[in-house]
Amino acid sequence: MFEELLDDDPYLRERDERAATQALQKVTVDIVRRRFPTLVTLAKQRVTQITSSDVLEELVGMLSTALDENTARFLLSPTAA
Repeated sequence: MFEELLDDDPYLRERDERAATQALQKVTVDIVRRRFPTLVTLAKQRVTQITSSDVLEELVGMLSTALDENTARFLLSPTAA
């Protein structure tokens, strides 16, 4: 019962969402750093503009399987996400 109250608390939900988003932003930049080091600056700029953890999760998956740097650059462009 107490857990249900906590789950319904808007402040806690927002805090958890913010924490998830920040973690995914770090993961995204880490993937880019390892696979496409020349795009790190672009990745850092782009992830700060994305506030949805769902969008970041999708971006992580796509960057993990991007075949080349051009594809990764496209994925990091504002029109792609």
